[in-house]
Amino acid sequence: DFPHGAPWSDMSKATDEGWYGGGALHHFVFGHWYLPDSFNPAVAMPMWPLMLGGWFSIAGVGMLQARLLAVLLFGASLVLMVKLLREEHCGWLMCAGAALLMSANPFCYVFDRMALLEPASVFWWVLGLWIAGRAAAGGWWRPVATGLAIVALVWTKTTAIVLVVSILYFQFGRAREQGRPWVRPTR
Repeated sequence: DFPHGAPWSDMSKATDEGWYGGGALHHFVFGHWYLPDSFNPAVAMPMWPLMLGGWFSIAGVGMLQARLLAVLLFGASLVLMVKLLREEHCGWLMCAGAALLMSANPFCYVFDRMALLEPASVFWWVLGLWIAGRAAAGGWWRPVATGLAIVALVWTKTTAIVLVVSILYFQFGRAREQGRPWVRPTR
Protein backbone atom coordinates (compact mmCIF):
# COMPACT_ATOMS: atom_id res chain seq x y z
CA ASP A 1 0.00 0.00 0.00
CA PHE A 2 1.04 3.57 -0.51
CA PRO A 3 1.91 5.35 2.74
CA HIS A 4 -0.60 7.79 4.15
CA GLY A 5 0.34 11.37 3.23
CA ALA A 6 2.73 10.40 0.39
CA PRO A 7 3.70 13.62 -1.47
CA TRP A 8 3.36 12.39 -5.06
CA SER A 9 0.10 12.59 -6.96
CA ASP A 10 -0.02 9.46 -9.06
CA MET A 11 -3.21 7.72 -10.16
CA SER A 12 -1.82 4.45 -8.82
CA LYS A 13 -2.30 5.87 -5.29
CA ALA A 14 -6.05 5.59 -5.86
CA THR A 15 -5.98 1.83 -6.43
CA ASP A 16 -7.50 -0.38 -3.80
CA GLU A 17 -5.08 -3.32 -3.92
CA GLY A 18 -4.10 -4.29 -0.42
CA TRP A 19 -6.11 -1.63 1.41
CA TYR A 20 -8.82 -4.05 2.39
CA GLY A 21 -6.51 -6.19 4.50
CA GLY A 22 -4.98 -3.06 6.02
CA GLY A 23 -7.45 -3.07 8.91
CA ALA A 24 -6.06 -6.40 10.14
CA LEU A 25 -2.49 -5.17 9.76
CA HIS A 26 -3.24 -1.88 11.53
CA HIS A 27 -4.75 -3.85 14.40
CA PHE A 28 -1.51 -5.73 14.96
CA VAL A 29 0.85 -2.81 14.32
CA PHE A 30 -1.04 0.07 15.97
CA GLY A 31 -3.43 -1.76 18.29
CA HIS A 32 -6.57 -0.65 16.41
CA TRP A 33 -7.88 -1.10 12.89
CA TYR A 34 -9.03 2.46 12.20
CA LEU A 35 -6.55 5.16 11.13
CA PRO A 36 -7.91 8.73 11.29
CA ASP A 37 -7.80 10.69 8.01
CA SER A 38 -6.90 7.56 6.05
CA PHE A 39 -8.76 5.26 3.69
CA ASN A 40 -10.53 2.81 6.00
CA PRO A 41 -12.57 0.38 3.88
CA ALA A 42 -13.07 -1.89 6.90
CA VAL A 43 -15.81 0.49 8.02
CA ALA A 44 -18.08 -0.58 5.15
CA MET A 45 -16.54 -3.99 4.46
CA PRO A 46 -15.33 -5.47 7.75
CA MET A 47 -15.42 -9.18 6.86
CA TRP A 48 -12.01 -9.56 5.18
CA PRO A 49 -10.16 -7.60 7.90
CA LEU A 50 -11.95 -9.69 10.55
CA MET A 51 -11.08 -12.92 8.76
CA LEU A 52 -7.48 -11.85 8.29
CA GLY A 53 -7.25 -10.67 11.89
CA GLY A 54 -8.45 -14.04 13.15
CA TRP A 55 -6.09 -15.86 10.81
CA PHE A 56 -3.15 -13.62 11.83
CA SER A 57 -3.79 -14.47 15.49
CA ILE A 58 -3.40 -18.16 14.57
CA ALA A 59 -0.74 -18.13 11.85
CA GLY A 60 1.14 -14.90 12.56
CA VAL A 61 1.23 -11.66 10.61
CA GLY A 62 2.76 -11.67 7.15
CA MET A 63 2.08 -11.62 3.45
CA LEU A 64 2.67 -15.36 3.17
CA GLN A 65 0.03 -16.02 5.82
CA ALA A 66 -2.46 -13.67 4.11
CA ARG A 67 -1.90 -15.37 0.76
CA LEU A 68 -2.22 -18.79 2.37
CA LEU A 69 -5.64 -17.83 3.78
CA ALA A 70 -6.76 -16.67 0.33
CA VAL A 71 -5.63 -19.93 -1.28
CA LEU A 72 -7.32 -21.98 1.47
CA LEU A 73 -10.57 -20.07 0.89
CA PHE A 74 -10.27 -20.76 -2.83
CA GLY A 75 -9.77 -24.47 -2.11
CA ALA A 76 -12.80 -24.49 0.19
CA SER A 77 -14.80 -22.75 -2.56
CA LEU A 78 -13.79 -25.46 -5.04
CA VAL A 79 -14.84 -28.22 -2.64
CA LEU A 80 -18.19 -26.54 -1.94
CA MET A 81 -18.80 -25.96 -5.65
CA VAL A 82 -18.16 -29.63 -6.45
CA LYS A 83 -20.45 -30.69 -3.56
CA LEU A 84 -23.16 -28.35 -4.83
CA LEU A 85 -22.87 -29.69 -8.38
CA ARG A 86 -22.90 -33.30 -7.16
CA GLU A 87 -26.04 -32.61 -5.11
CA GLU A 88 -27.63 -31.24 -8.29
CA HIS A 89 -26.94 -34.64 -9.87
CA CYS A 90 -24.14 -33.48 -12.15
CA GLY A 91 -21.66 -36.11 -13.26
CA TRP A 92 -18.07 -36.29 -12.09
CA LEU A 93 -16.88 -35.13 -15.50
CA MET A 94 -18.93 -31.94 -15.27
CA CYS A 95 -17.73 -31.35 -11.70
CA ALA A 96 -14.10 -31.87 -12.71
CA GLY A 97 -14.57 -29.58 -15.72
CA ALA A 98 -16.09 -26.83 -13.54
CA ALA A 99 -13.25 -27.13 -11.02
CA LEU A 100 -10.71 -27.03 -13.85
CA LEU A 101 -12.31 -23.94 -15.38
CA MET A 102 -12.33 -22.21 -12.00
CA SER A 103 -8.73 -23.22 -11.26
CA ALA A 104 -7.41 -22.26 -14.71
CA ASN A 105 -9.19 -18.90 -14.74
CA PRO A 106 -6.48 -16.20 -14.79
CA PHE A 107 -8.66 -13.89 -12.69
CA CYS A 108 -9.05 -16.51 -9.97
CA TYR A 109 -5.39 -17.50 -10.17
CA VAL A 110 -4.12 -13.96 -9.70
CA PHE A 111 -6.60 -12.64 -7.15
CA ASP A 112 -6.52 -15.81 -5.07
CA ARG A 113 -2.80 -15.41 -4.60
CA MET A 114 -2.72 -11.67 -3.88
CA ALA A 115 -4.63 -11.84 -0.57
CA LEU A 116 -7.35 -9.50 -1.78
CA LEU A 117 -10.99 -9.85 -0.85
CA GLU A 118 -12.17 -11.68 -3.98
CA PRO A 119 -11.40 -15.21 -2.67
CA ALA A 120 -13.43 -14.44 0.46
CA SER A 121 -16.28 -13.10 -1.71
CA VAL A 122 -16.32 -16.25 -3.84
CA PHE A 123 -16.21 -18.41 -0.70
CA TRP A 124 -19.19 -16.68 0.92
CA TRP A 125 -21.14 -16.77 -2.34
CA VAL A 126 -20.61 -20.51 -2.92
CA LEU A 127 -21.28 -21.23 0.76
CA GLY A 128 -24.50 -19.20 0.51
CA LEU A 129 -25.58 -21.18 -2.56
CA TRP A 130 -24.79 -24.47 -0.88
CA ILE A 131 -26.72 -23.57 2.28
CA ALA A 132 -29.61 -22.12 0.24
CA GLY A 133 -30.00 -25.45 -1.51
CA ARG A 134 -30.52 -27.02 1.89
CA ALA A 135 -32.47 -24.16 3.49
CA ALA A 136 -35.68 -25.05 1.72
CA ALA A 137 -35.62 -28.52 3.31
CA GLY A 138 -36.94 -27.14 6.59
CA GLY A 139 -35.66 -26.14 9.96
CA TRP A 140 -35.20 -22.60 11.18
CA TRP A 141 -31.40 -22.63 11.23
CA ARG A 142 -30.90 -23.13 7.48
CA PRO A 143 -32.57 -19.90 6.35
CA VAL A 144 -30.74 -18.11 9.18
CA ALA A 145 -27.43 -19.59 7.99
CA THR A 146 -28.25 -18.49 4.43
CA GLY A 147 -28.92 -14.99 5.72
CA LEU A 148 -25.63 -14.95 7.62
CA ALA A 149 -23.75 -16.06 4.50
CA ILE A 150 -25.44 -13.24 2.57
CA VAL A 151 -24.46 -10.69 5.23
CA ALA A 152 -20.88 -11.99 5.22
CA LEU A 153 -20.84 -11.78 1.40
CA VAL A 154 -22.00 -8.15 1.35
CA TRP A 155 -19.70 -7.20 4.24
CA THR A 156 -16.82 -8.67 2.27
CA LYS A 157 -17.52 -6.73 -0.92
CA THR A 158 -20.46 -4.36 -1.22
CA THR A 159 -20.83 -4.86 -4.98
CA ALA A 160 -21.46 -8.54 -4.26
CA ILE A 161 -25.03 -7.57 -3.47
CA VAL A 162 -25.79 -8.47 -7.09
CA LEU A 163 -24.91 -12.09 -6.22
CA VAL A 164 -27.52 -12.19 -3.47
CA VAL A 165 -30.21 -12.60 -6.14
CA SER A 166 -28.66 -15.90 -7.24
CA ILE A 167 -28.67 -17.24 -3.69
CA LEU A 168 -32.28 -16.25 -3.05
CA TYR A 169 -33.41 -17.53 -6.44
CA PHE A 170 -31.75 -20.88 -5.78
CA GLN A 171 -33.44 -21.08 -2.39
CA PHE A 172 -36.79 -20.14 -3.91
CA GLY A 173 -36.42 -22.74 -6.67
CA ARG A 174 -35.51 -25.47 -4.20
CA ALA A 175 -38.46 -24.61 -1.97
CA ARG A 176 -40.77 -24.65 -4.97
CA GLU A 177 -39.49 -28.10 -5.99
CA GLN A 178 -40.30 -29.39 -2.53
CA GLY A 179 -43.81 -27.94 -2.62
CA ARG A 180 -43.35 -25.63 0.35
CA PRO A 181 -46.67 -23.97 1.26
CA TRP A 182 -45.23 -20.44 1.15
CA VAL A 183 -44.25 -20.85 -2.51
CA ARG A 184 -47.20 -21.50 -4.77
CA PRO A 185 -46.39 -22.81 -8.25
CA THR A 186 -47.91 -20.74 -11.03
CA ARG A 187 -49.85 -22.51 -13.75
